[in-house]
Amino acid sequence: MRFYKYKFFFELLSLSIKKNFSVGFCFIVVAIASGIKPTLTGFDLDEGMGQRSHYWSSQPHPIGGYHNLNDEHKLIKLFEKNNLITILS
Repeated sequence: MRFYKYKFFFELLSLSIKKNFSVGFCFIVVAIASGIKPTLTGFDLDEGMGQRSHYWSSQPHPIGGYHNLNDEHKLIKLFEKNNLITILS
């Protein structure tokens, strides 16, 4: 796959400078780069990020410590728009 043909490649580069990608997002990018069109289930791209909790705590934690999940969600939507992934609801 040649990422330079897609607008999101440049967004990936700018995002990577700001924060680390989540493991799930990295897996999606690796699959696409490997020529695989992944099907995603269980993703809520319109999730209220301010009330997100972690598997290890029942308390909500502020978003933004390590990952920029809002930007990751925008990029995942862009992947879907470009027919690089399928999202099942």
